[in-house]
Amino acid sequence: MRTFKVEFNIEELFSILSSAFKTYNSRILRKFIDEWYKEMTEEERLYFYERTLKELYYGHFVSNPSFCKLDAMFMGRFNPNQQIVATVKTDISGVTKDVECFRVDGQCYVSSYESIPKELIVKTEYW
Repeated sequence: MRTFKVEFNIEELFSILSSAFKTYNSRILRKFIDEWYKEMTEEERLYFYERTLKELYYGHFVSNPSFCKLDAMFMGRFNPNQQIVATVKTDISGVTKDVECFRVDGQCYVSSYESIPKELIVKTEYW
């Protein structure tokens, strides 16, 4: 499939996000979570989190079962209070590494597709 490089301002990007939520578009939500999040500043991330909470959830987030948890993934990824560093075992010898991730329903996620098994987590710290 052909891809396009385009530029959007923050208002236009929020319109795309809002449309994705209203139409249950998982492909766009995953792009926000897995790709575009990394390109945003902390202020932009906070803007998307707060505006989504205010305008799409009327100030109180409740996950919609139609999203199969993807809406909770978005809110967890963009909520600054859910960003953590997990110290994770990398092998049976006890070697560990720190991994930036986000928390959703008590589970640590690296992306919308990948979680860290609880038994591999040595400790977590919010950042």
